[in-house]
Amino acid sequence: MKKSIITLIIVFSLFVGKTFAEGYATNLQGVKQIGMGHTGVALNMDVSSLQFNPGALVFMPNKYGFSAGASLTLVNNKYTSNAGVTEQNEASPKTPFYFYGGAKINDKLAVGLGVYTPFGNSLDWGDNWSGKYLVQNISMHVVFFQPTLSYAITNKLAIGAGPIIAMGSYEINKAVPMATPVGVSQIGTMGLKGDAVAYGYNVGLQYKASDKLSLGVSYRSQIDVNADGEANPEIDPAVIALLTQGAGLGDPVSTQKLVVLTSDGAKSTLPLPASLNFGAAYNVSNKLLLAADVNYVFWSAYKSLTFMATNSNFASAGEYVMSEVVKDWKNSLTYRIGAQYTVNNSLELRAGFYYDQTPTQADKYTPETPGADKIGLSAGCSYNVTKGLSVDISLLYIDGQKRHGVSPDNMFEGDYKNTGFLPGLGVSYSF
Repeated sequence: MKKSIITLIIVFSLFVGKTFAEGYATNLQGVKQIGMGHTGVALNMDVSSLQFNPGALVFMPNKYGFSAGASLTLVNNKYTSNAGVTEQNEASPKTPFYFYGGAKINDKLAVGLGVYTPFGNSLDWGDNWSGKYLVQNISMHVVFFQPTLSYAITNKLAIGAGPIIAMGSYEINKAVPMATPVGVSQIGTMGLKGDAVAYGYNVGLQYKASDKLSLGVSYRSQIDVNADGEANPEIDPAVIALLTQGAGLGDPVSTQKLVVLTSDGAKSTLPLPASLNFGAAYNVSNKLLLAADVNYVFWSAYKSLTFMATNSNFASAGEYVMSEVVKDWKNSLTYRIGAQYTVNNSLELRAGFYYDQTPTQADKYTPETPGADKIGLSAGCSYNVTKGLSVDISLLYIDGQKRHGVSPDNMFEGDYKNTGFLPGLGVSYSF
């Protein structure tokens, strides 16, 4: 039964999931920026700058600006056991979205609002795949709301900041195992679902070193998500009867297992890590713009995950520590470059590349977060329908390196490989 508790908490670590970026983050917060390798810390394309660098908002080209868009995630994950058996997951397409609106109060001050989805995923390995005791399926959505204030200290240097309100919901399902004299058998399933609200902030500086060169730095704080959820176990009645009998005789182990396997509540805390971002943008000519970003993500905050079970039928028992799963993730870097070429007043073309390091450890690896170092290739364009209105398109291809991983309990091991195509569509309007 100990294994069932351990595997359950591993599944719950998917609370904030992922949409094909490393860890459980995603990078799809602007179609124009995606086309340039998702660079943006030093760019002043439009109001979407407020997410990449709040300090850049006051330097947006026009007094008012609006930008909205979404991407479609088409992701493929493969697992190959040590015996050579391959199983495949086709993640259900999701549409991470964003909306930004902003206005200049005067030449020194601008305000804006960003609504975007930096976390979220839908992953379904199937009810009977070989890793079903770790995860069967997961669905998760997180939306950030970021009011922003940006102030130009000089005509070259600006600072900006804004609080973040993070709202999320999730649903996770797994099979529950039990050891028997002839091996491990399934005794039921465990489902978790719920929602949470958490808070953080985003702050940034942008410096126009010259008419050609812009520099930027931004910092998004760590957000600790305290998840309160609902548990929906469906366990073999014969197992529950045996545990009930043991609990009635005063056996503390039977009592703990009974509380866990009939629980109706679940609690945990998970960090959304801080990130420190540096960027530079250079106008080679009136037609060619180059950009480069470096993102440093503080994944080391994710050292372990403790899962607590609550049960209204055993209120006097309190909360049980079901398990502590060691993660020991490491801080990671992402390197990005991008280019934009203005063909004429109506058409802009973009291309980009990035290399994204994984924070996951090969000896503490689970299939619900199949991390790997990734290479991203992107392209995009904008067509200016009118002077202030553009339609934006992007296409991102991501290739994850093949990775061999072993779960923390040494019970699940194999090779993982993932790839993804992510088309995006957006609209920008300014006046």
